[in-house]
Formats: sequence, C-alpha cells, structure tokens
Amino acid sequence: MPEIEQAHEHEVDETTAMWKFILENGHRDSPSSYLPGSPRCRMCLIPIGGIGGMLMKATRRRIPSRKNPNVCNY
Repeated sequence: MPEIEQAHEHEVDETTAMWKFILENGHRDSPSSYLPGSPRCRMCLIPIGGIGGMLMKATRRRIPSRKNPNVCNY
C-alpha cells in the first residue's frame, strides 16, 4: 500500500516554498559574485575566502556555514 505524504504540523507553507525555490534556483547574489576570492559559496557564488571574503564578512556578515563550509551562512 503506497504511503501518502502528509505535511508536518510544524511546517509553514511560506518557509517550505522559500526553501524549494532556493534549492531549485540557488540564492545567487549577483553584485557580490563578481568580487575576487576563493573559495566561493556553492549556492550563490559569493567569495567566502580571500579579499572578497573579508569584505563580505565585514559588510554583510557572510561567512562559511558552520555545518557545511562549502556554502555561506545565508
């Protein structure tokens, strides 16, 4: 018998829609993605290291995520 997917009580439709959009399209940050620096966030391509990473940390508080260092903390 196939299982029917049911929404959890703690899920909020807006939050689910936001995460679906981010996971399908990424959370690209166009102006900041042109800054020099390596490594870069795998989702939005902002620099999270080098000179551009220092600038992003100082101005936007964007640093590598503590759970996954390949993406930013956005």
